[in-house]
Amino acid sequence: MTPTVTAIGNRKGGVGKTSVTLGLAMGLALIGRRVLVVDLDPQSNATTALEAEGEFDIFDVLYGGEAGTLGQAIVSTSWAGVDAVSGSESLSRIES
Repeated sequence: MTPTVTAIGNRKGGVGKTSVTLGLAMGLALIGRRVLVVDLDPQSNATTALEAEGEFDIFDVLYGGEAGTLGQAIVSTSWAGVDAVSGSESLSRIES
């Protein structure tokens, strides 16, 4: 099966990006789909909700040189059927 990529984004805060992302992730996992949440928000609220802390985060993957690959950054979460790449506060340094 070909993977489907869905991106949820908005420059304004407080519009429900994390809530929509987590609701969609849970709904897809409940119907048996494999889900990977990549948290690109410097506040990392999805990472917190999913309890998705690993050795490497998305900043390491995008800007860390040889610090970590995407595969190394993927971690299991506390939600069945949902894996994640954790967000990083360091992303706030490179936004815009």
